[in-house]
Amino acid sequence: MIQTSTRNAVDAVREIGNAVRDINEVTSNIAGAVGQQDAATREISENAQLAAQGNETLVANIGSLSDAIGETNKTATSVLAASSALTSTAETLSREVDKFFSNLRADPLDRHSDNARRTGTAG
Repeated sequence: MIQTSTRNAVDAVREIGNAVRDINEVTSNIAGAVGQQDAATREISENAQLAAQGNETLVANIGSLSDAIGETNKTATSVLAASSALTSTAETLSREVDKFFSNLRADPLDRHSDNARRTGTAG
């Protein structure tokens, strides 16, 4: 009877030991999963921070691009105004050159009488 009780006690202690080992294994698995979840959470946080920094850079670049477009628009307006003025000057110059060559081709006597009429002298 004492031997039977002793054997029963030893078997119970073995079962308790096995249960403790099983609990340790489950606890280790849970700790590993928590570690993996922590690493994944840190990686997600880092990626979110990088994305936010990328968005800030993008917004800054868009602002710079907008400024550059505004400057380009001002410059294009100035170039257009200068081009219009140059066109007007070129048209005036063209008319004056045409008039000059017309006078050169005109009959010398007509030119002489034109000069006399302008100056008030007779030829």
